[in-house]
Amino acid sequence: MIKTHILTLLIAGILFASPVAFAQTATADAPTKVENSDSAKETPKKVGKNKKKQGDDFQYVRVVRDKEAKKGSLDTAVRKFVGENGVCVDLVGAIHIGEKSYYKELNKLFEDYDVVLYEIVAEEGTRPEPSKEDKAPGSVIGFAQYQFANLLGLVHQLEHIDYTKENMVHADLSPKEFAEAQKARDDGFAALYFREMGFNMARKSKASDSDDSKVIMAFFKKDRKRALKDALADQFSTMDSEQAMKGTSDGTSIITDRNNRVLEKLKGILDEGSKKKIAIFYGAAHLPEFSEKLKSDFNMKPQDDQTIWIKAWKF
Repeated sequence: MIKTHILTLLIAGILFASPVAFAQTATADAPTKVENSDSAKETPKKVGKNKKKQGDDFQYVRVVRDKEAKKGSLDTAVRKFVGENGVCVDLVGAIHIGEKSYYKELNKLFEDYDVVLYEIVAEEGTRPEPSKEDKAPGSVIGFAQYQFANLLGLVHQLEHIDYTKENMVHADLSPKEFAEAQKARDDGFAALYFREMGFNMARKSKASDSDDSKVIMAFFKKDRKRALKDALADQFSTMDSEQAMKGTSDGTSIITDRNNRVLEKLKGILDEGSKKKIAIFYGAAHLPEFSEKLKSDFNMKPQDDQTIWIKAWKF
């Protein structure tokens, strides 16, 4: 169904489409510190039935429910990689809409890093400034994310992450570079949509309509926001759209070209030698490629027994 494809594409955008041109709407006032952490260290083996293969079999987004399936959460991972010289690079998964407590938790976490490489398709050095109130962004994707957040009773990342800290470093393409990359690959929004729709139709024969029905029924529940978060959590955690996003054999602009910019920044930081603890804070669907590159190109090993999970939203 077309509406299902649109919903799937929007979810894909929330997982890894950068908040393009959103920063101009934000004003100062950083979030307050968090005193209590919701994060928990667990190995991937504890994820249970929500585990799915992704790159090296590690899942960066998961759903956790209690035994009665009455309560649960959608979580993102902080996965540690360590090099032979002791340098640590953490992959910090991001979902671009979540609860305020999720972004407060991340703000607290980021205080412990020498450098945090972050995404936003904007001019070099752009630092979004959080504000007291969420404001609708000007870009189409950003506006869709904002409206989707409102529907679920959540907030947008760029309004609640404190990018003004000295250790926060912009690591993404400029709008001009991104547009040129899209043109070179014939990789615009229309191509993205039709690839996603075709991929979705191809896998439909293996899937039931129960997930779609659960989302539709959630709109009629008394506690609609909680029901929608419950219904959509599984779709977020099992999202396969990155496969449709690969486009040509050498990748896509939305994933590959932007990831390459991050890896260039990371190499420069590591070559300089003074930074020992680094985070890459990017949409969760970018992270499988980062994990492979950290192992193959930077000779780093994952420390999965030290994985931290942070609750993006609860239901």
